[in-house]
Amino acid sequence: MIAVSVDAPSESRDVVERLDLPFDILSDVDAAVVRQFGLLHAGGNPHGGDTTVPAMFLIGREGEVLWRRIAQRIQDRPDPREILDVIERLTAAAP
Repeated sequence: MIAVSVDAPSESRDVVERLDLPFDILSDVDAAVVRQFGLLHAGGNPHGGDTTVPAMFLIGREGEVLWRRIAQRIQDRPDPREILDVIERLTAAAP
């Protein structure tokens, strides 16, 4: 598992360390990945700058998107159980 953030690499490292996350947060400071996935919310942060739409993707071994969840608003975050259920369902269906 990885996460992608538009924060600077040092900020992402701090979050990983502070929260003791078991995965890395990759930095996308120029929002190239965010744009590729259509997740840029221009002017969406409280100060009028750009922000990203929260999204989660499960990517298969061949690079295919197996599942996606794109938030309707920034506060829209799934319950972790929802994601675990999807992973269980996908792995049960795998050959």
